[in-house]
Amino acid sequence: MGSGIGYWRGIPAVIIGQEQGRTIETRQKHRFGMANPDGYRKAQRMMRLAEKFNLPLISLFDTAGAFAGREGEERGQSQAVAASM
Repeated sequence: MGSGIGYWRGIPAVIIGQEQGRTIETRQKHRFGMANPDGYRKAQRMMRLAEKFNLPLISLFDTAGAFAGREGEERGQSQAVAASM
């Protein structure tokens, strides 16, 4: 999950989005765009930051879904997804 503060058409904004990768190596590194619990928590922090400073939030997502492995569930995947909605 990538995020930051930037400008959209001259207006300061918080921007969050998933990382998918372009080559097979980078796609594997980013799990083909499937965010892990840490990624969802990072997005939540940025959403709170946008709210605190009254900044628009731009989210860029095109995903197959959350990471569906055992590791994700052990690290609280379902709670992280639910809290992000």
